[in-house]
Amino acid sequence: RAPGAALTTHLRGPLPTNAWWLDLARSDADDAAAAAYAVPYLFEKTRRGLRASPTRLQASPDSVLTLHDSRSGLVLGTTEKMGPAVVKSAGELGVVLAWPGAHAPVTRGSAFLTMRYDRATPAIHSGAPLHRQARGNVTIDGRSAACDGTHLHINHVVEVVTDADHRWAIYTDAPSQLTCTSDGSLEIHATKPQTLTLRAALLTACAYGTSSTGGCADDGDVRAEKLKQNRALFSGAAARAAPPAASSARDVAWELHDDHALVDFSFLYDGSDVFYALEQHVGWGALTPAGPCVDSLHGTACPVVGKKWHLRIPLGPAPSLKASRPISPKDRQAIRDALKADASRKLPKYYARGAGDTYFSGKELARRARLVVIAD
Repeated sequence: RAPGAALTTHLRGPLPTNAWWLDLARSDADDAAAAAYAVPYLFEKTRRGLRASPTRLQASPDSVLTLHDSRSGLVLGTTEKMGPAVVKSAGELGVVLAWPGAHAPVTRGSAFLTMRYDRATPAIHSGAPLHRQARGNVTIDGRSAACDGTHLHINHVVEVVTDADHRWAIYTDAPSQLTCTSDGSLEIHATKPQTLTLRAALLTACAYGTSSTGGCADDGDVRAEKLKQNRALFSGAAARAAPPAASSARDVAWELHDDHALVDFSFLYDGSDVFYALEQHVGWGALTPAGPCVDSLHGTACPVVGKKWHLRIPLGPAPSLKASRPISPKDRQAIRDALKADASRKLPKYYARGAGDTYFSGKELARRARLVVIAD
């Protein structure tokens, strides 16, 4: 398939072919098969904007799955018609999606769902209405306020608890007038176009203890302490953050040495300085977890503070294509027959042209590469 206008409008030079965010960037809105798993959130494009959904693991003896409920995710968008998104900037760690009057970074490990508005009217949406125990109220700058369609003034943060038992905090870097309704879904809209940044973070997946998604595994005291830590961490990060940017600089740099590699991760797009690191990143970079960790498909992920990570990755013994043991005489004929079968296989023409998918065509090319090594 052609790369499409989403990628070619702003990007120049070679286009990415297997980036982790590619399906999200080039897909149509509301394509359920196109998402970007950034840890800890799963990001999706919708007609209403960019959605972040919490994830949970489901493990069995045969598989480990990452599950999410799109209905209970949070969407940042505009009240104006958004139209298709285009890629404004991209790197190995993230991508910046742009709509008329708004742009949003999607970055590996991002602690926030972020959107920057330029004379557009901010809109916040969730398919899940307010939790019944919230009694129709949200919390604005520390005080309770009715979500009944009346005008509300926000200086810093609004907290909401949806019927999924998720407590979200939405931070603003400029005062705003809002209206809030919760009739089948949660709708929070600004009253006029503005230039500001909104950042949303999940404070807890178990606000009242009614979550059915596994967020209530800890006892009440532990959940309360994690909520306190997350609130302090995300509030501080939002206060320090700069508006998201569409940088053209490289976000990953590396040097190869005899027994180690030096790798720098630069988080250029978010404007925030809190990102989730996997266990290996914490070890390689001597990083210090700054808050409660979460489970992910790739292992435990912990929030750390810093826009740049310096990683020292130890390398094992030099790779070799030589077997460490001789071939067993009883297996020699079977191996010879298998290699003859491989050698007689014809490479499909579209694989030879480079038009095949990266997975299966890569396996076919690797099969032939091994034949060359064995023949040598």
